[in-house]
Amino acid sequence: MAFKSSAVVAILATGSQIIHGSATASLRGGGNETRRLASVDLTSGGFTASTTNFGFGSTTACGCSNPDTLVKNLAELGWYGAASTVWQGSPYKGTGDSWSCGACEGGTCNDAISNNWGSQSFNNCASGSSGCMTCWELTVADEPNIYGAKLAAAGKKANVVVVDNCEMNNQYGNNQQWCVPFKNVPSEGCVITGTCQPTSCQSGETLDEEAGSWSDDGAWNFGACGSASSFDCLNAAGRPAHFDLALDVLPASSRPWDTGDNPVVTASPITCPAEVLNEFKGTCSDAFCSYS
Repeated sequence: MAFKSSAVVAILATGSQIIHGSATASLRGGGNETRRLASVDLTSGGFTASTTNFGFGSTTACGCSNPDTLVKNLAELGWYGAASTVWQGSPYKGTGDSWSCGACEGGTCNDAISNNWGSQSFNNCASGSSGCMTCWELTVADEPNIYGAKLAAAGKKANVVVVDNCEMNNQYGNNQQWCVPFKNVPSEGCVITGTCQPTSCQSGETLDEEAGSWSDDGAWNFGACGSASSFDCLNAAGRPAHFDLALDVLPASSRPWDTGDNPVVTASPITCPAEVLNEFKGTCSDAFCSYS
């Protein structure tokens, strides 16, 4: 099984400047203060999240073996496939031989991340509040992203169903910007200067990953970040959550916003309609995942 996950680089052009990455609002505060948002309940919604867009590999972390077709079918229903972060999905440890790791330093696993998250950091079949086959309404907030741009119209909504994980430890180093939890994010947020350890900010700070662990039953322990109902870590962009929308495969006319917009959104859980669940179940099931 391929543990392909999200957070491909999105490109935002402002005049002649090319910006790699995508969006999140900075935290309020001045100077070099470190700020954390108040603990949020990832199970109840109403929290803000950063967003990016991405394209799939052959199989998603939710066992979706034909994801491009799934995403196109969902778009015809007015829905979008998305990936959520490991802490939103509360993933459990897998049992296969292959595993995902940061391809840093000549393709070896990123030791700092691997040491924090275990020697085999599977996060397929995520079962948490924003795990596989959960549905969310994302509403564009009237806030600039981490680069100071507001490109998508405030109030614009997009309904998404989670079909993948935005893993914190795979070969896509750009995930370091969006899919790793920290407690010492600076008040202005952190635009990372590299995709491998340590996580350095353009403003000069160095961020330290917060450790988690898997329990004997395979459930994820949030560690220093609290719990799903009281989560107090942030990604490097300064948000407690992230949704990576599978927009690359869709024509521009079918997207909720342009792929370079990457707005800050407010996330609210909603009930998945039967037609969306049927599309998911028809595509996303393999030896690791089972959806009734």
